[in-house]
Amino acid sequence: MKKSSLVCVDLYKNIIYDYSNHFNPKVKYKIKNNEFSICSIPAKALTTLKYYTDEKENLGIKIIKFAYDELLLNPQKEYKISYFDDSDGGYMLYIIDIELALKELDTQAINILKNINIIIPSPLLMGGFYSSNLLDKSSIDCFIFYDNDESYLCFYRNGRYVMHHGIICDTLPKIARNCKIECTAKIVDQNSNKFTELLNITVQTIQSIANIDKIIPDRIYLSSFIGDIIGLNTALSNKLGQEVRGFEFLDNFKSPAPLNLMMAIYAKELIHKGQLLNFTLFNKPKPLYKRADGRLFISIAAGAILGLIYPIYMLILTFSIEAKSTKLGANLTLQNSSVSSLNSSLIALNNEIKSITIQIQNIKNNINKNLATIDIIASKFNNQNLAIILANIANLMDKYSLQARNIELKNNQINISIISQDTQNINNFINSFSAKTRIGQLISNQNIFESNLTIEQENGF
Repeated sequence: MKKSSLVCVDLYKNIIYDYSNHFNPKVKYKIKNNEFSICSIPAKALTTLKYYTDEKENLGIKIIKFAYDELLLNPQKEYKISYFDDSDGGYMLYIIDIELALKELDTQAINILKNINIIIPSPLLMGGFYSSNLLDKSSIDCFIFYDNDESYLCFYRNGRYVMHHGIICDTLPKIARNCKIECTAKIVDQNSNKFTELLNITVQTIQSIANIDKIIPDRIYLSSFIGDIIGLNTALSNKLGQEVRGFEFLDNFKSPAPLNLMMAIYAKELIHKGQLLNFTLFNKPKPLYKRADGRLFISIAAGAILGLIYPIYMLILTFSIEAKSTKLGANLTLQNSSVSSLNSSLIALNNEIKSITIQIQNIKNNINKNLATIDIIASKFNNQNLAIILANIANLMDKYSLQARNIELKNNQINISIISQDTQNINNFINSFSAKTRIGQLISNQNIFESNLTIEQENGF
C-alpha cells in the first residue's frame, strides 16, 4: 500500500472518503485506479464457525464440506468460504453469502466493488481498535453497533474476534421515521425513550448469548452510524446494570463517518503490521498486459501496426522510385530489382503475420482451457426430499415468526434450536408436520421462549 493513498468506500450509503492525509478525511466522488481502497460489507452477510482437525490433507475440501453440513448452505447459492488458523489450535471459518453482500448495491456499485483492494465484514473492523492501541486486550469486549440498515453486536476476547449476532429489531432510521423524528445523534438522544424496544431486544440478545454461548462481556461499547448517542448508552446501562460506553476513543479523529473511520484504522494499522484479513468477493482485474484477453488485444494491435508498416513503406518507396526516374529516366533493371525487394518484404511480412496468428490461436486455446471448472459441492446435495422438508421448515418458521439459533441434521432427524415470543407459535409449528416431532424443555427468558425441537421422518430422508 502506498502511504499517500487510502480511500474508504461505503457503497451502501454512497460515501467515499480519502484518508491519505493521516486521519483527516476529504470527500471524494470517485475512485482512481491507482488508489488503495477498502470497503466493508454488512454483518448479516457473514457467518462464522470453529473447525477442529489434525488432518492437513485436503483441508480446504473438508472445511467447505463442514460449512455446508453445519449451516445447511444452499448449493444453488454462491458463498465465499475463508479460513484462518486460530490461537486455540483450530480454524476460524468465515462464510460470506454473496447474494446478501450485494443485495443493496446497484450495478454501478458492484462494478466499483470489483476494483476494491480490501473487502471486510463490518464486525471484524473492531480488530483495528486493538492493533492501534485504542483499546487494551485484557478483557472480553462487546461492541454494539446500530447501522443504517442493520443492528448487531460482536464479541472480542483478548483482542481477537469471537462471534457476532444480529439484533432482530427495527433499525434506528426506521424507528425514527415511525416516530416522525429526524435520525441524528442529537435528536435521537433527546428522544431516547422512543427506542425502548430496540434497547430491550439488545439486552435480550446479550443475555441469550450469555446463557447459551457462555460469553459474558467485561466491557460493553455502543455506537451507531450517526455516532455515539449518550441517551441510548445511559438507558442501556440502566437496563443491564453495567456501564455501557460509547466509542469515545474515536473522538480525537474528528471523522464525520464512524464506519469509514473504522475502515481507515483497520487498513492503516493491520495492513502495516501484516495482520490483515481480506475477503475480496471478486478477483481484481490484472493489468492489461498480464491478462489473456490483454495479450490477445496487444497481439491484434501489433498485427494492425505491422499492417500499417507495409503501405507506409510502399509510399516511401514509390516516392524514391519517382525521384530516381525523373533524374535518371526509366530503368527497367532498377524497377525489377525494386519489385523483387518488395516481394521479399511482402513474404517476410506474411510470415510474421502467420506467426502472430498462431500466437493468437494459442492464447484463445489457453483461455478456453482455463474456463473449465469443477463443482466440488453440488454433487453432494442431491436429496430432493430433504430439500423440500427444509424449505417447508423455513416457510413455516417465517409464517409463525420463529427464529432459529441452530439447525443440525443427523441421520433421519432434524434438530432445531428455536426462539419465539409466543409458545402458541411453537405449537402451531410442531402441528404442521406429519412426521414425528419431539420438543425439549421450554425455557423462558425475558418474554423470549427457547426450545430444542427434533423432527424425525419415519421413512428417512
